[in-house]
Amino acid sequence: MLASTTDNRRITPGIAVAALMVFVLGIFLRIVALGREGLWMDEIYSATFAAMPFVDMLVAVLRFDVHPPLYYLQLGVWSVLGHSDRWLILNSVLWSAFTLLAVFLGTTRRFGARAGLLALSFCVVMGSELYFAEQLRMYSMLSCLAVLSWIAADRVREDYRFVVGMPMLLLLILLSMVHSLSLIAISAVLLYIFPLGNTRRLLRTWMGFAAIAGTALLPWLVIASLRHPHPAPPLSAAALEQTAGGWVLGYGDAMLTPWVLPLTFALIAVLLATVLLTAPWLSRLTCCFLLWPLLFGVLLNIVIYPIWFVDRTFSFCAPFLAIAGGALVGRAIESGLGPHSAAVRYSGIGTICVAFGALAWVGYVQGVTPHKMQYREASAFLRQQTSPGELIYAPELATFWGTARYLIDTDWGNALRFQDPSNPDQSKLWPRIYAHLGAGGLKLLHLAPDSRRLDGPAGPLIVGWTSFPELQTAASYWVIATTGVNLSDLHLCTPRRVESVPFGKQIDTIAYIGLVAHHVHCNIDVMADQ
Repeated sequence: MLASTTDNRRITPGIAVAALMVFVLGIFLRIVALGREGLWMDEIYSATFAAMPFVDMLVAVLRFDVHPPLYYLQLGVWSVLGHSDRWLILNSVLWSAFTLLAVFLGTTRRFGARAGLLALSFCVVMGSELYFAEQLRMYSMLSCLAVLSWIAADRVREDYRFVVGMPMLLLLILLSMVHSLSLIAISAVLLYIFPLGNTRRLLRTWMGFAAIAGTALLPWLVIASLRHPHPAPPLSAAALEQTAGGWVLGYGDAMLTPWVLPLTFALIAVLLATVLLTAPWLSRLTCCFLLWPLLFGVLLNIVIYPIWFVDRTFSFCAPFLAIAGGALVGRAIESGLGPHSAAVRYSGIGTICVAFGALAWVGYVQGVTPHKMQYREASAFLRQQTSPGELIYAPELATFWGTARYLIDTDWGNALRFQDPSNPDQSKLWPRIYAHLGAGGLKLLHLAPDSRRLDGPAGPLIVGWTSFPELQTAASYWVIATTGVNLSDLHLCTPRRVESVPFGKQIDTIAYIGLVAHHVHCNIDVMADQ
């Protein structure tokens, strides 16, 4: 069956009221923690780029980020009305709300209104959706575009003509400009519409769709290859469990009982197996948007390049788990389930309500449990502790941007104007590109900075990894850096005495959310003589 009947697609007043109530709860869960924490490292990139002029934003994204610019461009338009943390994150909340609407309407059209209501209910409390709705990153936008692409792809399967596929193609092109690994989501959509059987004409049409989508994707893949992101954690069964289990539980720091994640992963596996064994009408969606992305990710990890397997890369899958669950349960309720249908139906509805309430509670707890980096707290500390005129040195770009945001102002300046002119991010490739561009090209692209020093009320803020004269001559200064930075790798004064104050914590050996403020005292021999 390709689509639901006209009768069960009808949204009755009761279903409409229930959907509205569930939607309102979903919005509450997405804003309950709004502004409780400052931004973390990746979010600082988003906020910094959004505050830049259009052309400079494009240059900065292509130079310093692994992802395409579409998310940042729309965030820049959004930031016209404000640069505060709360206002910027509301952009992600809005995209997440659009995802909820798309899940409800798309599932209703495909599987019926009851299934649409159930899918909406599941998606409202999906931990992954809640987690990324509170992140100033592109993942809520990615999920929304993926669900809209599925809806458009469903229309193509009903009427396999190129003109019918134009909305789908537009959405795939937009998807290609959102995330460096949009390839996975795009491949899922193309697999979903792949024609089976003796369909030579349909196959030619599909190849046209694939060629256009691939052409749109190719330049962003090439640009992403010019960046050298932090190495990904090794692929493991635990990473797979955390990724898929996190679709339901989220990826926050709430202390859940250790058995909850394995149990959730097992329940997801049971759901997928049930679909494949008993619901062939749902198997294509399940295979294409839940199983294939994970399999494709494993292949990319093994054959091409290790990718971030945990959480973010597969965030777009979470709404499809809600859609599959809603469609399966909705069909079970409609079918009556045998002679004791009333008892089974009401017990099933009761079980769903209990699970819904439990997941809503987990989502709330995850939302209000702190889990982000503490740029805001570290900056408040520096504001209180720095002496008049004392330098603050932040060698890393993101730490410099984050400290400037909370120490000076949310609209502190243009990131391209303040950077180390000599390899600001320790790239292995970009110095050769800089040499090829020459002084004229760098100036034209605004990649020739005005200064490494940004003056603020708490003192001058310095960025970059190369030597800076005042770091050798000042009596004392502060160094603010992530926990992965070794002070011996920096060009600091010698001899010196260092007092360190940590903020946040280190979550693993790859991804650092911890910050350390180091108070460096120079000329300690002279100080001792006095």
